Amino acid sequence: MQTIASITRIVRWVCKQLNFDELLVAITIFLEVINNQRDDIKPRCNFRDNHPNYRKFTVDSLVPLIEAPLKKAVPEADFKRLLIEYRHKNGNGIKPVRRHKNSQVPPPYARCEHCNAPAVYLYVNDGRRQNQLRCKVCNTLFPSHRIRKESKTSY
Repeated sequence: MQTIASITRIVRWVCKQLNFDELLVAITIFLEVINNQRDDIKPRCNFRDNHPNYRKFTVDSLVPLIEAPLKKAVPEADFKRLLIEYRHKNGNGIKPVRRHKNSQVPPPYARCEHCNAPAVYLYVNDGRRQNQLRCKVCNTLFPSHRIRKESKTSY
């Protein structure tokens, strides 16, 4: 906010630059600006004074991505090897899922995304919606119907 002394200096400078008739025209224009009658001249917005940190940001020093980052490969497990390891560790193997009379059954084509176990080792993990499956062999959760859309973005 400008002080009275700085505004007085501006008025003194304007009075030195203009004669009396030009000063009257300037005052008329100032009054039109104050009454919002002039579209070509608008007073300074005090938004920056009220919000001094608005839109202040810094740019990262790292360069932007030039190519897509490499995805880390998830170590794939084989369900047959996991069954053998479980049998050696515990003395008995993992049996297929025993389903109740009214339980939800995963689709027959479903396989575990992590260990590739068949549908006999998969539970429907979220009831009637059948969106999520759990593998009994590797205890992994995954969606039953994964919808993959090709993206048009380059990164």
